[in-house]
Amino acid sequence: MENLDKKISDLQVELLEFAQTLNFEESFEFSPSSLEKIQWDKIECQGLYLIEIKNDSKFNHFKEWADEFCLKWMDPLYIKRWVPNPKKKRLSKHSELKDWIPLYIGKSQKINARFYEHIYLRLEQPTTGLKLKARENMQNEVFRLSYINIPTQNYDWVMPVFENNLRNRINPILGRQ
Repeated sequence: MENLDKKISDLQVELLEFAQTLNFEESFEFSPSSLEKIQWDKIECQGLYLIEIKNDSKFNHFKEWADEFCLKWMDPLYIKRWVPNPKKKRLSKHSELKDWIPLYIGKSQKINARFYEHIYLRLEQPTTGLKLKARENMQNEVFRLSYINIPTQNYDWVMPVFENNLRNRINPILGRQ
């Protein structure tokens, strides 16, 4: 048993080292009111994805932007509707107001299908997702989807490690974790 435990520990170290090398590739921008730019066949893969929101440059400081965003995101029409909420701990990790703010990191065996859900799920559906099309107050925002194609037969074992590593590095402001 000691030999097996050592092998697993060595693999875990190697897996964490590999996770440190992962970076999202830019993919495409979209708005919930204008979805024709989405190349669904291009994202027909398994791996990790990042959804970001474009800073509309109305604010000078991240905290001002975040306060306004959280007010819109947590509008009473949208809370308790199976949507991820802002995480104070992750919000506090951001101080600089950048052009793109990381919203959500996820993993999926079919990124295009999961991304479709983040856009088109209805508020009353009990599947967790961003539900962007259902949010009237987000229709004119610009979002960006980036992803990492990770074809692996060991999805259930490696993907949570990769997702957690990127989540801790990027600190997306929405999530369940």
